[in-house]
Amino acid sequence: MKCPFCLNPIADSNPGEKICKKCQIAFEIDDRGECVFFNPENLKLAINGTVCRMCGLVQGEGRDRCGYCGADIFMVMP
Repeated sequence: MKCPFCLNPIADSNPGEKICKKCQIAFEIDDRGECVFFNPENLKLAINGTVCRMCGLVQGEGRDRCGYCGADIFMVMP
């Protein structure tokens, strides 16, 4: 698994809270090991995908709604 924010390899991809050694962003891997969440109050743009502003789920680009909480996903263009 790679950090969704800087693409640095994560040595421990087991469920639970993680901190990337390279970019120091804190995130959590869900119990199934399939989803990555991070605190939406401290948003940082993911390199791969987009982050839900309501629940913090990192998910693939091109979604209209969050796959976890159903909130509207919108892209902010630079």
